[in-house]
Amino acid sequence: MYRKRGKSKTLHAVLAAAMVVLAAPVHRALAEPSFDDQFDAPPLDPAWQVMEGLGSYSLESNPGHLRYILEGPRANGGGWRPVDIGTWSPSLALLRPFEGDTWSIRTKATFNYKWQGTGAQDQQLYIAFGDGTQDFIIIQRTADQGYNHNGLHAHAVEDYQWVASNDSMKAADDTVENDWIHYTYWFEISRQGQEVTVDYSYDGVTFTNALSYTYTKPLPQDQIIAIAASVWATAGSYVDWDYMTLDAGDTVRVIAPERVAPGETFDLSVAARIDGLYGIQAIVGTDPSLLARQSVAYGDLFAGAETYYELPIQEETDTVLGAISLLRPANPMLGDGSLMDLTYRAADISVYEAADVLGPVDVACAAVAAGAEGVELPLAVFSTRIIIDDGIWGLNTIEGSVAFQNGSDFTGIEAQLWHDGVKYRSVLPDGAGHFAFPEVKANEYVIKAKGNRYVALPVALTVQEQANTVPIPEPMILYLGDVNRDGRIDIADVTIIAGAFNLTSDDPRYVADADLNGDGIINILDLSIVASHFDIGT
Repeated sequence: MYRKRGKSKTLHAVLAAAMVVLAAPVHRALAEPSFDDQFDAPPLDPAWQVMEGLGSYSLESNPGHLRYILEGPRANGGGWRPVDIGTWSPSLALLRPFEGDTWSIRTKATFNYKWQGTGAQDQQLYIAFGDGTQDFIIIQRTADQGYNHNGLHAHAVEDYQWVASNDSMKAADDTVENDWIHYTYWFEISRQGQEVTVDYSYDGVTFTNALSYTYTKPLPQDQIIAIAASVWATAGSYVDWDYMTLDAGDTVRVIAPERVAPGETFDLSVAARIDGLYGIQAIVGTDPSLLARQSVAYGDLFAGAETYYELPIQEETDTVLGAISLLRPANPMLGDGSLMDLTYRAADISVYEAADVLGPVDVACAAVAAGAEGVELPLAVFSTRIIIDDGIWGLNTIEGSVAFQNGSDFTGIEAQLWHDGVKYRSVLPDGAGHFAFPEVKANEYVIKAKGNRYVALPVALTVQEQANTVPIPEPMILYLGDVNRDGRIDIADVTIIAGAFNLTSDDPRYVADADLNGDGIINILDLSIVASHFDIGT
């Protein structure tokens, strides 16, 4: 029912317009050493090197994510480095080399660990300098029921010695439930020369510093991102990596909330960090029927400049174009801030349901930066996606069907999805009574069905994992008796029948909805239908 990840036709038009307006070589936007890997679809970007070992990965198990499946026995996560791992076997390693001494890596990971007594589960993210033998940063999410250990750690390693550590990163509510650990973290790892910083977040908005360390010896500019694992015994554990991005050198990035609710107003900025900057122009756009622009203004990118000129912002229905340049005698500068600040309002839920696009909505960006004398500066440009989240949006599908105790016309029958006492979605079954609620997250739900004086017993359902189709085992039987059509058969329906008892269809006081069997008279036969189905739907 709802569109999965991917660009709409409208967004393709926006991107095409951006290239025309800017006359910019947008194909350079994601050139190395910067990259923006969203793990959208197979195959894995060939820039990743796969070192085979215990474990596996998939880009299909949870679409839009790189799923790393932990496997043992006795898998060691250090096997990709030229170090001795003893009698253990190397785990699968995903390696991505890159270069530079000024960069920032961003990623998001959802850890799904089976809490079991056969040993440890440990997913590892390395940023390794050189071959990673002596110097690296490592983030570890570990779980070991045998030692009652459930933790998140970051370490800086120099000359193969831990020189800075943080063992207190795990969120307080990251706990074991039903023998599983399910939790999401955001990480940012940055380098400025010899100094490396690790930050983490529980919501993707507020980040906390885990550690900062300045290496005492010169670090090489060649590095490796490595994802590996240490596993004592296979337990079905896995980790979903949502994205991996690297900002290196001069960048322009759209910064916005990861997810917003239908009808929510939110801020968005076009942020830049460019050395030797003299002038810049950028265009940003999205589908205005889904994200309506409320305001736009220039930001603080040139706030510290001696003298500069702002072109009037050009606003079209779906795009905004801004351009600023220094003026003589100003010299090229380090621009680090926001070029434009915008406010948008997400459309109401009815718009997304009608357009079939609940989920990710793209915000596209293209930019050109100039140094002195009109020299174009190499630039990495990152667009973004915003998830329109009705509160239960996810990657699972609930499927079911309805059937009549008596009757066969599904016209007017409605299936409803409820969570925590709130109705989130409703669908109409097809002619055979089948229905589906796609793109829901792991949670506890109640499915209800009603319509045309019929109502079904509610079904409680638990969705436990991502990217699953969860069936309702048996058809939901629709029972007749909801005289007032309020979704339940109760004393109110009995009262209506009692008030019209023994009336026939030729009587002006006759209540057609109370004549449940349609024989032209409201009598004990109709009352017994309600009585037989009393309390269904309540």
